[in-house]
Amino acid sequence: MRTLVLATLALLLSGCLRSEEEFVLKADGSGTLRQAYSVDLKARLELAQMAAVLYGGSLDPKDLPFANPVAPEWLEALAERTPGYRIQKAKQTETKAKRTTVVEAAFDDLEAAADAGAFFTSAVTLEAQGEDAWKLTLRDAWKDASGRTPRDLGGQNVKALLKTFEAQLGGLVFERTITVPTQVIATNGDLDDLGTKVTWKVDYVRLLEGNDLVLTITFRNTDDLDLKPFRHEPRMKALMVRCLEAPPGAVSASTTPTGEEAPADATPGDDAPVTPSEPEPAAPAPAEEAG
Repeated sequence: MRTLVLATLALLLSGCLRSEEEFVLKADGSGTLRQAYSVDLKARLELAQMAAVLYGGSLDPKDLPFANPVAPEWLEALAERTPGYRIQKAKQTETKAKRTTVVEAAFDDLEAAADAGAFFTSAVTLEAQGEDAWKLTLRDAWKDASGRTPRDLGGQNVKALLKTFEAQLGGLVFERTITVPTQVIATNGDLDDLGTKVTWKVDYVRLLEGNDLVLTITFRNTDDLDLKPFRHEPRMKALMVRCLEAPPGAVSASTTPTGEEAPADATPGDDAPVTPSEPEPAAPAPAEEAG
């Protein structure tokens, strides 16, 4: 229980402070991306210590989880295992207050980017809308098909967790921009004046309300488009390993809750375990909201 709760919190905090993503899709299906993740280290420490109080465990900082799923080592390992996806830059800088990771990459098609984990916790679908249009849908993994808040991230209600840790997660801002090669017909994001670039922005308040966690963009089909439909689901167990373990080749000052070293291949497609071989007794979780 405690391990999965910490993994859930690590997922929430991985974008804490600011997450900015920019995708550019070309007519032949290839494209580029730039992602920047900033983590408030003080908020992260406070959150992990509060989780230790609520769910049991050590309050010593050296015993708290590594919690850096976007470390360059992870991103490079993912790229090496994904044909058609190439990292051009992956750099991490850290001060006493903030850790920032920036990655730039190129992909042969959008599915390759998804397979390399570029959409993080989002499920991604690209499908033809008859002969006239294409529709790209990104559904956050914390929302089920009916749009309700699920309870399958470590058995925890994400909305209840957000409220419990409001002081640490209140500064969360998530921004994603996608540029498509033809005119946008419909979207639930903000469309630019040229009609090809869409931006979605979600902060803590909007996340708590459940708004804009399903992002959609429909754009015109033309003779020069060479796209292929696909459907991608995030591999949550592998992602949780990245939240809890030091990345391959990195040295962490902390001891992870699992008591095991991170598998070097905890990348998409792996079903790596994240629970201890002898699970700790479950402690009561924060009260869940009805609905």
